[in-house]
Amino acid sequence: MNLEMICGKTGYIDTGYGLVAVYRSSDSEVILFDSGDEHADEIILLFDSLDLKIRAIVCTHLHYDHTANNNILYDRYKPEIFLYGHDFANFKMRTSPHYPYNIIDPTSDLVIDGISFKIIPTPGHTPDHLAFVTPDDVCCIGDALISQPLLSESKLPYIEDVEQAILTMEEIRRMKYPHFLVCHKGVVLSKDMPSLIDDNIKKELELYDVIQNQITAPTLIEDAVVEFMRQRKISESRIQQSYTMRNTVRARILTLAEAGEFKIEGEYIVPFK
Repeated sequence: MNLEMICGKTGYIDTGYGLVAVYRSSDSEVILFDSGDEHADEIILLFDSLDLKIRAIVCTHLHYDHTANNNILYDRYKPEIFLYGHDFANFKMRTSPHYPYNIIDPTSDLVIDGISFKIIPTPGHTPDHLAFVTPDDVCCIGDALISQPLLSESKLPYIEDVEQAILTMEEIRRMKYPHFLVCHKGVVLSKDMPSLIDDNIKKELELYDVIQNQITAPTLIEDAVVEFMRQRKISESRIQQSYTMRNTVRARILTLAEAGEFKIEGEYIVPFK
């Protein structure tokens, strides 16, 4: 694991599953945007070898793969931790945080030790997803997009509100930052962002086509969810055990219904004749 610099004081570390953005706030301290899924021991080893301490951890959202190392890194460095979101009950159940945290105000810049980070609400992946812009104009967009080739390989990107996610993508299209750090997984130049956004939207439209072709008669929503996941070759164990994956399929079905492609009658989804 290495600290790779993008420009100025902004860089990232690659934990294997995703990228963690790093801002060097001083000669001896760094600020992390998310903490990663695992590999906390390697993160500690890296920063100790560089004689750097973690001053703060700022979370783009509360998913486990972005907050899993919070506890261990807090025990080692006692950083300030900044969170935003309404799903704190589920967050606490999943990660059992034992550290104090600060609630982010998304209507103003986040200021840490006199350094300002612009906050951009980017809902869709989760309702409370946030992006952050470092003083080097690197926009850390978390999971608002997936970069290639992971996007092409993904069977089912997780999104809670697809319509809102696409609106967020179009907002990102209008941004002119020179660098975007995408957690899964890469640093994207401004000139390449429109193509990546097109790829993400195309992926969603392809998934919509699968759902529309699948539902030809009144079907229980839960049955439609399971059948869709089977068509996407999701393992039976994940279908049965992963509430979050079923939830993202349900969100796509309900989005199509809200768009007038189907109607919902109780727990059934019904195609228009």
